[in-house]
Amino acid sequence: MTLQRNVAMTMSFLCLTLAANMAHAVPVQGIFVDDPRCDFHPQTTLSHELGNVLSGFPIDEGLDVRIDPGKVVCVGDDGIANDFAVTITNVSPNSWVDLFFVADEGTLIGNADGSVSDLTAPGFTDAFKIDNLGSNANLVAGDNGNLIFEPGEAWTFMVANFIAPASTPPFPVLGSVGAFSVSSSGDPLSNASILANPVAVPEPSTTVMTILGLLGLPLLTRRRLRTAHAKTSHSGVARRRLKSISLMVVAALFSLVVGRSAMAELGGFETANGYAGPFPQDVWSYDAGQTGASFIPSQYNTGRWVELTGSSNAGADAQYISQHGYGSGGANVAPFALAVRAIAPSTDGSFDMTVRYGVGVDDLGISPSTPLQSATIGFDICPGGTVIPGSGFDTVFNDVPAFSLSFGGTDAAPGATIGFSDHDPGNANRARLTYIDGSTYNSQAVNWTSGRFDHLEIALDMINQTYDLTWTKDANLATKEFDAGNTPTVIASGASFTNGFSMLDFLYFRTHTDPSNGQVQAGLEKSFLDNFEFSVRAETVPEPSSLLLSAMAFCGGGMLVRRRRAAKKRSAIADNVA
Repeated sequence: MTLQRNVAMTMSFLCLTLAANMAHAVPVQGIFVDDPRCDFHPQTTLSHELGNVLSGFPIDEGLDVRIDPGKVVCVGDDGIANDFAVTITNVSPNSWVDLFFVADEGTLIGNADGSVSDLTAPGFTDAFKIDNLGSNANLVAGDNGNLIFEPGEAWTFMVANFIAPASTPPFPVLGSVGAFSVSSSGDPLSNASILANPVAVPEPSTTVMTILGLLGLPLLTRRRLRTAHAKTSHSGVARRRLKSISLMVVAALFSLVVGRSAMAELGGFETANGYAGPFPQDVWSYDAGQTGASFIPSQYNTGRWVELTGSSNAGADAQYISQHGYGSGGANVAPFALAVRAIAPSTDGSFDMTVRYGVGVDDLGISPSTPLQSATIGFDICPGGTVIPGSGFDTVFNDVPAFSLSFGGTDAAPGATIGFSDHDPGNANRARLTYIDGSTYNSQAVNWTSGRFDHLEIALDMINQTYDLTWTKDANLATKEFDAGNTPTVIASGASFTNGFSMLDFLYFRTHTDPSNGQVQAGLEKSFLDNFEFSVRAETVPEPSSLLLSAMAFCGGGMLVRRRRAAKKRSAIADNVA
């Protein structure tokens, strides 16, 4: 059988494997929350559980696990033989980052950095990040220096003062496929888990270039070996070398094809999206009215939601950006959306509030520090009006922003900004849709659907530093949610960024003071945002590795063409001889 047929069959097999591989994945919804123990780590969303293939984990999330006696790290020895060296070998075709060792419910970990929760089963259990940094440098062997758990790597890390429920073995057992933390309660074959995030897949163009280069490698080698065979009798050695190179190609192609990346969204804001009221989880529920002074619990102002300006009144609850019910059941009853309200003044006397959201891998599918060519963000919105506390809705239209949302950049130098104005009595008391073109404020009257969600979409062009903005009116008044069906209205096309940016790493949610008649001020009554969705295209400027892949592609493609031309020439010579 020829090499070409071998490679073709291999590619067909890999395509089938890819489909099967994706079907076997068991995504999870985990979140790590830091606390004062051991090392600090930022709030991290975790999308996959890795585990022992002997316990039923799919091969694309599979590990080979070995447990040996270990030593304490970060904490003192409790005098019990409960310190373990856990060796995990990555038998999957995927590379992983952000590996966390997580206790099941009822299990305690001495060297914990913080806690992890399964967002489908609220509650927290001990956890630590598997790394070789800080006081909790538990990773003692196996990493090649990049903290990426690559296929075939075997990592050994220490678990100190490990105490498991009496119903499970006294040493770490990684079972319960798809269940961890509280959701793994009561499983006699599991007392711990490992959560991680996948490394992003190469872009299709990168994969194609690599495949071409890899295909050319054995062809080039085969040609050289044929030449060598004409001068030596060691044809068996030549064949074995060719076979080895072909196997290397197959392995490389396999690792390229079966990789994958995570994809989620900001919300949602329902419990299934990881949000829960009344405000117990710092990253998912954020109450700006209870930050800036003494506040309980203390985790409101940490994680991915951080207040930059706002109320310093710990008892005030009239200025917030948080999950909030928008149905008839009240604040803590579904359905939920992100409520924005500022009718209590901040300590400076204004109604200004800024809350920053740190975009994550779970939002974009790639690292938020990745330079982008473009990004599209869509979300549903139901604007409110501006209110004078104690007097009701403001009757003076000033055409000033009441709410704004900035994408990228910094708070002081935002990238692109849209929002809505104070309500306009001349527009049936509806707010105007606003946007900043460069440094110029613009507003446009739109026929918002009263008491319902409409849809906004902003398309960011990082190459030309411009954006487009569209508004789509709700198509079904029978539901409170946005229903598609109407044609989008273009509000802005080719508007310029206020400040240049290429990374979609932060969003800035703001309320603004309405000056009303100049004698009093007004703030924003409840407005709702929901169902954020992101679509991004990463920057494709070649890195050195990409340039190498390009060279491989050209070499591979050139060898394929050269081989075909040579075959035609030999055929023509044979015809002439005949």
